[in-house]
Amino acid sequence: MTMTFKWTLQHPLKLAVLELGGSLSSPALRKAHDAATALPDWHTGYNLLVILDDTVRTGSLDLEAMETHRAYMLDWNRANRTNPGPRTAMVCSDALKRSMARLWALVTDEGWPIEIAIFADADTAIAWLNERRDDVETTGIAADLTDTPS
Repeated sequence: MTMTFKWTLQHPLKLAVLELGGSLSSPALRKAHDAATALPDWHTGYNLLVILDDTVRTGSLDLEAMETHRAYMLDWNRANRTNPGPRTAMVCSDALKRSMARLWALVTDEGWPIEIAIFADADTAIAWLNERRDDVETTGIAADLTDTPS
């Protein structure tokens, strides 16, 4: 199963939402993150909400692949997430996927410029992302990019 992704930018919330499905791999995740910065409305000051849907499979993401992806994401975040104190919330409804996400958070712990937290639901994740922001409105979607193979 190929990885699918969809970006939604919620400008009033200063939030970029990445929905992932299918089989995760480091190259596919790089493609998804590169697609964000190609959006005409991309803004470096947004927090990031990553939602792993129920179809996500993490079989090809072993520790070596995570370390490779960590190096890529470190550079990507430094270049594309320039707001003070950027945050990333990962949402996984499945306990096993949350464990894998926590492993990712541990791999990115040392010297990482982004604060990462793992959640079981999007509402709690969004509340955490916005708890230190006083510059957000309530709703709105301004851009959408989906990559789903035919």
